[in-house]
Amino acid sequence: MLRTDERALLVDLLTPPEPGYRLERAVGTTFTMQLESLLRVPLAVVGAEWRDGADPLGIMEAVRSSADRIDVFCQAGMVTIPSSSNALLAFLEPLVHQVRRPQPGHLFHPKVWLASFVHPEHERRFRFLCGSRNLTGDRAWDTVLALSGVQTGARRAVNRPLGEFVASLPERVPEGVPADRSAGVIQLAEWVRYADWEPPAGITDHDWLAFHWMDRGRRFTGDFNGTRDRLVISPFLNEQGLATVWPTGACTVVSRPESFAALGPEYLEQLRDEWEAPLFELDDNAALPDEDDEDIETRWSLSGLHAKVIVLERGFKSHVFIGSANATDAAWSGNTEFVVEVVGPRKSFGVKAVLADTDGGLLHVLRPYTGSAVEAPDEPTLQEQLEWALVDVAALTFLANARKLDDDTWVEEVKSRSNVPGAFPGNANLTARLLTYGDGVSVAANSKLDASWSGLSPDEITPFIALELTAGPTSKRVRAGCVVLATLTGDPPDRLDRLIARQVGSPEAFLRFLLLLLQIGRGESSDIAALLGDGGGADRGAFGLGSGGVLESLVLALAEHPQSIDEVDALATRLSATEEGRAVLPPEWNEFWPQILEARDRVRGGSA
Repeated sequence: MLRTDERALLVDLLTPPEPGYRLERAVGTTFTMQLESLLRVPLAVVGAEWRDGADPLGIMEAVRSSADRIDVFCQAGMVTIPSSSNALLAFLEPLVHQVRRPQPGHLFHPKVWLASFVHPEHERRFRFLCGSRNLTGDRAWDTVLALSGVQTGARRAVNRPLGEFVASLPERVPEGVPADRSAGVIQLAEWVRYADWEPPAGITDHDWLAFHWMDRGRRFTGDFNGTRDRLVISPFLNEQGLATVWPTGACTVVSRPESFAALGPEYLEQLRDEWEAPLFELDDNAALPDEDDEDIETRWSLSGLHAKVIVLERGFKSHVFIGSANATDAAWSGNTEFVVEVVGPRKSFGVKAVLADTDGGLLHVLRPYTGSAVEAPDEPTLQEQLEWALVDVAALTFLANARKLDDDTWVEEVKSRSNVPGAFPGNANLTARLLTYGDGVSVAANSKLDASWSGLSPDEITPFIALELTAGPTSKRVRAGCVVLATLTGDPPDRLDRLIARQVGSPEAFLRFLLLLLQIGRGESSDIAALLGDGGGADRGAFGLGSGGVLESLVLALAEHPQSIDEVDALATRLSATEEGRAVLPPEWNEFWPQILEARDRVRGGSA
């Protein structure tokens, strides 16, 4: 199943499959990550698709309410520095887990999502994604396989690699994952061992699915031999990688022009002349949609090839491999990668079907590669060297401690347990700063990071540390940066609650957000309004119930979505815990809100 819109994928993955189901647990993995993109994930939990300019408080509350159910694992050193400051990123801190390299010179590279849903009366349901899409805002062409499943009463052998892979994630984090989160991930890994997956349309065979987890000490267990025809789609190539995924037979290769060129003249000539392999690159101009295409908005914004697919044919069957692995030696012998193999009829899933120029086939967005080979550079560019060096720096353990000063401001100290590398490429300079604070501190090579920032407000305290390497002459500076997550201690326990209060800002803003949080749309009051009584003397006009439609929305929420009252109550409780928060609640809140809670309890009691 080819999907190109990350936002739709996350909404599909995390939105409950049927009424009555709720998200129980979600685990994701990615190589690179943008924190801004991670904000979209909690929105999907509450069924809200990301929109530019979405209410910051709405985003924050979605993150807060779902944070305990989501965990995302990514390669340390591959979290990009946000282009602008965003206070909402503080609510992502519990979700992010940065993992070490599987071994020197290799990377943690899988892109999978697994989610479970529960229902009070029905069996547990699963959704699973595997593909080439990182958790970033990149708009390249990607391929993603999406599966839905249900929990059965017996383990399925096919699920063993998936379950073992998910269970391995917490132990990859150098400082470990909090016990409750680690237990949740491992429990999900156990549940998915019992999953029965629904096959894609057109597949009827019993053995249609296989999961392939490659890692340190774990080789690919599939079979690339004995095929009649083959297709390899990979943005990155090298001779050893192609030899792995294409040991025999005919093959069509789709890649980026720079990757073909870097293969070198001798090998490129061998591909074309000796092996007669058709070589294709993406034609971005041909990929532009017609005006009446249903996916016109998505396709207009896509550019560049990032998909990773292998299709091979055996008899009347076709084996389709979709996942994170490029056609490189690192992908198949050292990186942590995950690939799903689907077996279906050759007529529908074979090379000709994929490369068709009609019915959504790829041929109409491809063009033959006619370029020449170039001599591969002896060494990576300075930019690449700096990025790789940051992966090693990010693998260190960082500790952060916050202390309150006599003037009610705070100081945060950040240290590394061990020295940064002894030398940086191009004599680069390493700086570190708090993600919430602009001043950077220089860190000498072969020494520990030991820096502090003072005069901070509570919401400027953060475990997110921005690292940056800068090299080259002033006129041609080369920069590489990343965000790392330190272990934070000493921060005020109400730090995030104060941030909520700051985002709310005023009683009027709280009322506007209350309406947003209810999310029940328009409607007329029902007889359930009688449960609210006469207001107990509260001044509804001052509270804004009549003019703002708050009362009507609350009545409808009580009748149709009483769980939204719980969400408002949780928010109000957190706001009430701080002086800043109490200041943004409407003046009559403490008199009015208990009546709403009493009405909620009476509604639930009547439906029990």
